[in-house]
Amino acid sequence: MKRMRQLHFNICKLVEELDNDMGWFYATDLGVMIFLSVFTLYQIVKTSMDTFSLVMYIFWFFSGIAIVGLLTSFAAFTHESLNLFLSKLTGTQVGFTTCGLLTITKEFILTMKHNNEGHY
Repeated sequence: MKRMRQLHFNICKLVEELDNDMGWFYATDLGVMIFLSVFTLYQIVKTSMDTFSLVMYIFWFFSGIAIVGLLTSFAAFTHESLNLFLSKLTGTQVGFTTCGLLTITKEFILTMKHNNEGHY
């Protein structure tokens, strides 16, 4: 049991250090990519352009969406795998956050996907 507690402590310390380092990265990257996706979608819908520009805007739109999807999927996967182990010992929620505001989980991604589908 002592070994389990030491392992738990080491994992909690590692996740806290990673969250401190990666929290600003996730918040900035998600913010920029969501802004980029919304802006390029606005340009596609509201601006008349030649075929090459349209293809480039569509490429950047899908690139932004893919980056947001990959970031949130990685954070949710990490959260799920760590939380499975740690919830047995403490019951607290551990994972990547956006500057401490919210923890990125599978439930968060599903909520965002559900909210986006309802607006079409």
